[in-house]
Amino acid sequence: MFICVKCNVTVLIILIKHLCISPLGISGIIQAVTDCGVSSLAGRIVGGQDAVPDKWPWQLSFRFQGKHFCGGSLLSPTWAVTAAHCFIDTKLTSKDITVFLGSYKLSEKGPHEVSVGVKQFINYPTYKNVADIGDISLVELAREVNISEYITPICLPSSSVNFATGQKCWVTGWGRQKNNNNQPLADILQEVSLPLIGAKKCNELYNTQSGAETATIKDEMICSGYINGGKGSCQGDSGGPVVCNEGNRWYLAGIVSFAAGCALPYRPGVNTLVTVYSDWIVQNAPNVTGNVRNVTFTSPLIPLGNTAPTVVIPTFLFPFLFILLVSQ
Repeated sequence: MFICVKCNVTVLIILIKHLCISPLGISGIIQAVTDCGVSSLAGRIVGGQDAVPDKWPWQLSFRFQGKHFCGGSLLSPTWAVTAAHCFIDTKLTSKDITVFLGSYKLSEKGPHEVSVGVKQFINYPTYKNVADIGDISLVELAREVNISEYITPICLPSSSVNFATGQKCWVTGWGRQKNNNNQPLADILQEVSLPLIGAKKCNELYNTQSGAETATIKDEMICSGYINGGKGSCQGDSGGPVVCNEGNRWYLAGIVSFAAGCALPYRPGVNTLVTVYSDWIVQNAPNVTGNVRNVTFTSPLIPLGNTAPTVVIPTFLFPFLFILLVSQ
């Protein structure tokens, strides 16, 4: 779905460039050559819709004993990123986890789907509990995966990149499609477009009395959703990508983390703000360096208003984890 390079000339130019300036050495050249965030298909989650197959080729499915429990994003042929709570809350070890790439349906193997084990994962040290900062984990794959238009890394925005309130971005995952603990995961990968909400505005919303749990939204977080709810991430979407487009290239803005319920009024989904951790990612996974990009987003902002459905309001915060996993 994503095109790494468009022609042999492009490959040669990029290869020569990295031979001259790449800090990775000869062994890192092939990994550095891979382009990021370019979709060959450019142009349910609550309130979402079925995605087109191969549209989001950085989307990962983390599974335990064949069951999906968290999403994630591919950063390079050997590194991925997800939420730290996916491992801390489940007490899973690297040997317990299989990463699926190129997936579309959870119930059947896709034509471009591959699976790989996990060598190690590195949780950000500050994260301990829901609503803490640093809900991010780097995952080193057990082997290098082949990059293609169906399996492609997402671009990592540099630490200086800004994301604006009202910026239209997309959340993808196999999470529950209703605010109901008995609702099964979506079988088909879901997508939904949502406006981003900066930490200051999101903190105001989370401290608006609505019957749902309140929370302090910190500067290291960014929210996604509408003030009146109706669309957003839910359990099973944990660790998955929040991505934004500029110039036909996609960038990882956030990592799905937690919320009070799913797509409730005044309680948008809360995500880890990736730019805060870009330098930490590169320090721990240096072959991701070639996919770090500076970008200025120019698309018009969209309003935060939306028509909200009737919902049942829970009185607790929870990470968007597939809860069934820990009961088995």
